Amino acid sequence: MDTASILIIDPENSHRDNLASILNTEGFNVTSATSGHNALSVLTAHEPDLIILDEGVNDLTPTDLARRLQAANMESFIIVMSRQTDLDRSMKWIMSGALTCLKKPVEYEKLRPAIEAGLDNKKAFYEILRLTDDLRISNQKLVKNQELSLSEQSALREKTEQLRFLNKLSIDLSSSLETLAVIEVAMSALYSLMRPDLILIITAFASHDKLGYYTNRRVNTEVMRMITQGLNPELRTCFSSSEVEKQVIGTTEKLPPLTKLPRHTKVFPLLAAGLNQGLVTIHYSDESQETADQDLLLESVSMQLAQALLNAHQHEQALYMASRDSLTGLFNRRSFEEQLAREFKRTLRYNRSMSLIMADLDNFKAINDRYGHPAGDFVINSVSRALEDCLRTTDIPARYGGEEFVVILPDTALDQASHISRRIREDIKKLTVSFGGTPINLTISQGMTDTNNPKVKRAQDLVRIADQALYRAKIEGRDTVRSRP
Repeated sequence: MDTASILIIDPENSHRDNLASILNTEGFNVTSATSGHNALSVLTAHEPDLIILDEGVNDLTPTDLARRLQAANMESFIIVMSRQTDLDRSMKWIMSGALTCLKKPVEYEKLRPAIEAGLDNKKAFYEILRLTDDLRISNQKLVKNQELSLSEQSALREKTEQLRFLNKLSIDLSSSLETLAVIEVAMSALYSLMRPDLILIITAFASHDKLGYYTNRRVNTEVMRMITQGLNPELRTCFSSSEVEKQVIGTTEKLPPLTKLPRHTKVFPLLAAGLNQGLVTIHYSDESQETADQDLLLESVSMQLAQALLNAHQHEQALYMASRDSLTGLFNRRSFEEQLAREFKRTLRYNRSMSLIMADLDNFKAINDRYGHPAGDFVINSVSRALEDCLRTTDIPARYGGEEFVVILPDTALDQASHISRRIREDIKKLTVSFGGTPINLTISQGMTDTNNPKVKRAQDLVRIADQALYRAKIEGRDTVRSRP
């Protein structure tokens, strides 16, 4: 990692000194401050690459710091650390301008990737500034092109076009934080640059044992097999295994399917945060498509694309985590309410039916009391997996709170929902859950309703009526389903 300067703002002496010692050992130039006032004094004399700020500093919040940096035209990036790092808090600081939020005491194994990502972002930003400056100088020279030979004028025009291309690409790539949109921008730019037979982008941001394959056109199955087989050496170099799940996702150009294997291939790594995160491969048959400066230009494209994809992946991960229950991975209550409102509007618009099931594990408190909370968490997780297995891909399960679950059933009337609720009841009853060698028997009670109920006027009426039906199922013996209060 390149040497970088870091300012730590932390009122806790032992934590601050320990973190500074670790970062100094790793080769960083570290400055420390105990308060916002001290930190601002440091910033007037020196602009660090990175600021690590404890959110508990009384006189300087992360939002205030981001505003001060922007007002002073400083390019330092911020990492917030906190004793409490719930999703709402983390998203608040990220949306305020912080790169990420880490839990105190900060572990270097988690801090290092964040530092690398921030430094890569700065590097990409300065590259954009350099390209812009080069473009300005080239335009100035072209104004005076009467002083240059024809070959010099041609070379200068070519360089100017390349710089203009890279400058536009950097702006377009930074305009979205959605992975597919970023890939489509890159593919469109590469196609306009080279007109190759095929562009294949392979990414591994989510997992190095599951790669995403993106092409700009449909490819014959046998041709795709030969292309990926030919890339195995590069894949083995980049990743721990070449046995990956191949996903050919989408096309960006309205081209006929590729049925003939191109003769030539160019391969460029996607390097971000100090790791190889994938490959960009260009496949073509016409050698006249090559130019002298093309490889250098494509390397620049790959570097910009890698950073844009990393930013998009981190953004999507943050949104995913903010919408999910941390224990089960199901949607959380806030996300459920958003999706319920959306599905309810869609149901009314197209004059369809929608059902809602509310389910609650029976005697869950007794499980916690007898076996402990770790056993309770294990049970909740096991039930959530069983619940998902009972549902269709269009159904939307969520953890409503505690041992209570809720399921949105789009395009489903009450009679169809009854079949699903019975399957849930039967599967939970048959579920084998063993914790510490002790089998735990489970049952579940459910209440449900649908939009055909005359009492349903708005989305929250579905929740209210299903909850009342659930209460009835509980008082009438549990392990049952009720559809009316």
